[in-house]
Order: sequence, then structure tokens, then C-alpha cells
Amino acid sequence: MTPVFVTRLTIAACLLSAVVEAALVCNATTSMSLMDAPIVLFIVGPYLCLALVAWLQRGKLAASWAILAIALGLAGWGLYILGEDSYRYHTDANYRKLQRMAAFFVPLTQYVAVALAGTASLFSYLSSLENRPTTEVGPGDARERRESRQPGS
Repeated sequence: MTPVFVTRLTIAACLLSAVVEAALVCNATTSMSLMDAPIVLFIVGPYLCLALVAWLQRGKLAASWAILAIALGLAGWGLYILGEDSYRYHTDANYRKLQRMAAFFVPLTQYVAVALAGTASLFSYLSSLENRPTTEVGPGDARERRESRQPGS
């Protein structure tokens, strides 16, 4: 598999998980208004950030696989917790009397995980720049190459 394919798979998993998590959190409301947009953006934000990190690392196969694993782990964990919360909200009358905190803590934890993954990805990128072989070019090197290519020199 190419790194771009793995990246596209990661982005698809992030978008699908974001939609399902938003549906799980918002299914307890009777109607949505424009004022609920920041809440929905807070819920889908970690997946959008992770998709951005995946896109920025699309040229590296190992990084693409690592980000896909992180995305699937976060999606599995988040969907389980929010699914359990939604199920208990709809089936247990006493649970409806409590404040639903899973809709806050799950995205917050996912933001922390994505920030850690993004920071690790950034450090990996910066260390690969330090280890890249470079050629030393002095100020007179370009003139010497140009003069050596001219006929009659």
C-alpha cells in the first residue's frame, strides 16, 4: 500500500467517525439550532485535526500507518463511550436526570491524544530534516560551475 492510500483511508475513517459521534451526541436533542454549531464543531474537531495531521504526513508510510492506528483507536474508544452513553440515556430514566458529561470528556481526551500525535509527528519531521544529507554550497561555487560549462575555458 502506498502512503497516500493509507492517508486517504485515515481521512475516511476520521470523517465517518466524526459524523457518527456527532449523531450519537446530538440524538438526545429534539431540534438543532445555529447555536449548537460550536458544540458539533467541538465534537468533530479532533477528527478534523487528525485528518490534517494525516494529510501533512502523507509522504511517509510509517507515519501514515501510525496515524491510521491512532485514528482507529480514538474512533473505537470514542464510539464505544458515546454509544454506551446514548444507549443508557435512551433506556434508563434515572440516567436522563444526570448531566451527560461523556459528550464533553470524550472530545477533550481526543484533542489531547491528537495534540500528542501531532507533536510527535512534528518532532519526527524535524528530526528527519536534521538527518538529511546536505551539500555545502559556497558563494563562489555557482560561478565556478558556470565558468566550467562555458566553451573555450
